[in-house]
Amino acid sequence: MIFLSYGSRRCLCLGRVPTLVVSSPDAARDVLRTHDHICASRSSTTVTCILLDGCSDMAFAPYGDEWRQRRQICTLHLLSPKMVQSYALVRE
Repeated sequence: MIFLSYGSRRCLCLGRVPTLVVSSPDAARDVLRTHDHICASRSSTTVTCILLDGCSDMAFAPYGDEWRQRRQICTLHLLSPKMVQSYALVRE
């Protein structure tokens, strides 16, 4: 495991997978604004493609028009304040 630190940003290399860890809200906002397309993309593996019908769900779909459309539908219909409030009993 390799660990590099740049202020509030840290890079962990676990095997061949580099992972960025951001520990402050300002740095997270900065990273997500400038590199949103990179953060939104997920790596697809054979297992996720088999289990999730070719990585066609919102969590593992590649970044693009389809992914943005799915995210918008999820935000508008599943994560609206009214819907989140309706799930309160289930969460408790």
